[in-house]
Amino acid sequence: MRAFRICSISLAIFLMAVLSATANTCNSFASFTCSKSTPNVVHLVGTGATGQSVGIVLGNTFNVTFMGNKSFVGDDLIILAAAPNALTGSVNGVSFTSLSSFPEGSAIGAIQSTWTGMGTQFNSPSFGYANVGTIGSGTVSISASGVAAGTIFYAEVVNPTTGKVLYITPNSEAGILGGSAATTPEPASLTLLGTGLIALAGAVRRKMNKDERCPSISLSTGVPLLPDFGRIGDLLVGFSRSRELRLSSAASSLGLQRSACHEIVHSR
Repeated sequence: MRAFRICSISLAIFLMAVLSATANTCNSFASFTCSKSTPNVVHLVGTGATGQSVGIVLGNTFNVTFMGNKSFVGDDLIILAAAPNALTGSVNGVSFTSLSSFPEGSAIGAIQSTWTGMGTQFNSPSFGYANVGTIGSGTVSISASGVAAGTIFYAEVVNPTTGKVLYITPNSEAGILGGSAATTPEPASLTLLGTGLIALAGAVRRKMNKDERCPSISLSTGVPLLPDFGRIGDLLVGFSRSRELRLSSAASSLGLQRSACHEIVHSR
């Protein structure tokens, strides 16, 4: 019962850590306020994966997609930006409006850990947003101009009439501009590693087989080592006559093997 409780607590802590790393919350900013529910369904699509908390590598042109079966047509798309130093440039021709803090809860830790993991210096992080206009049907293409490498983008969907934030981006689907994709082992490297392991296993097996064929040969001196017949005699005590006969036959066979191995060593 105690073990079950420990496992339950550990699982709860693990789930909290995972959710805090991926699912974000909405924070009101500028003239925008948060709806009661803001699902993490706005995803950025780039050139690869970072292997960091902020999951996507972005080029100067990238896409924003929307998950689920809800309609986003007619809503506004806002791009949130976090720059490691000064925030510069524009997206789709719209300059950034400065913010004092980043408007998504649980995002700033992911942003800073991603900068650290990718070797980006962040001496004076700055934040901002740009409303790139109305969402049409399907994917929205974003073009960044004059934005420094290392800048991290999230996206939010806003109701233009009420100013309510409806949908936001999770850390894993946010992107960093000009990052490097996480590397994975090449097939050729994996093949070479597998071949080496197989060869090593074969060498070990041959060594074991050799030792089994010549169990009484000293590898250092080449002198036969006699079995401990005293211990064999002790083992025979208390056994039935039939088992004694079988052990006697086995001992005889062992003597033949030892003699053969002795001849092999001296012939060398």
